[in-house]
Amino acid sequence: MPANVRRRIRQLNDYMSPTADWISYAIIDDVTDAYAPMVQHIEDEVDEID
Repeated sequence: MPANVRRRIRQLNDYMSPTADWISYAIIDDVTDAYAPMVQHIEDEVDEID
């Protein structure tokens, strides 16, 4: 499990128990965030071509 997801779970444990749905969402969110810089770089390259 990614470190960011574990950190979010530890923070959430003070308020509620994370469900499997929440953990799945957090993992997908973390993976998506990891790709954001690469997507931005590709977008910048495409803009230069136009």
